[in-house]
Amino acid sequence: MKKIMFNDRYGLTKAVIESRKTQTRRVFHADMKNPIVYRLKEKDGVRIVMAEDNHTPVLSAYKIGEIVAVAQSYKDIQAYVSETVGVDLGIREELRQSKGYSNKMFVRAELMSYQILITGIRLERLQDISDEDCLKEGIEQVYFEKGTTFGFKSPQFHIPNFNKHFEDFYNTPRKAYASLIDKISGKGMWNSNPYVFAYQFELVKYPNVK
Repeated sequence: MKKIMFNDRYGLTKAVIESRKTQTRRVFHADMKNPIVYRLKEKDGVRIVMAEDNHTPVLSAYKIGEIVAVAQSYKDIQAYVSETVGVDLGIREELRQSKGYSNKMFVRAELMSYQILITGIRLERLQDISDEDCLKEGIEQVYFEKGTTFGFKSPQFHIPNFNKHFEDFYNTPRKAYASLIDKISGKGMWNSNPYVFAYQFELVKYPNVK
């Protein structure tokens, strides 16, 4: 089983495991002006492939129908389940001493508490994203008396008497997402408008606790 990592600094892993984020766009570094897109049927799923004449094909990292583990450090798994479910998972001592206790890059996929099922893959430009899909990417709506605004969470900012931490506020989901993707993938990513694999997914496994 493969792992997939989401950004923790801006609350995206939490958004996934709370089913508030059901899409992710992954940029690939390939200089293709006129890509040809096709589907490669495999034994246990369908992978999206893009290529152009005399160019090495680029395959999507995941397949439609594939189940992927959501990477979390063992420490974060224990803390989240304890906070939301009230159960101490009792992380084994060998895991406490491993690199994966504090760094999710080193965790084992089969030990992850959450999994997602890839239900769809599209190839598109980054700026093709719709307002609706921005919300599926984890952008949140905030309702005020004067109207609706949009934003994303950050641990660095806090609004007193307000239960959300937001980096900033924007008047459209696209503006919020453009800011978020630049913070996650590097300044200028939105304006460069690269090709991306847009993955649709759903949460299919929760912690096995009582």
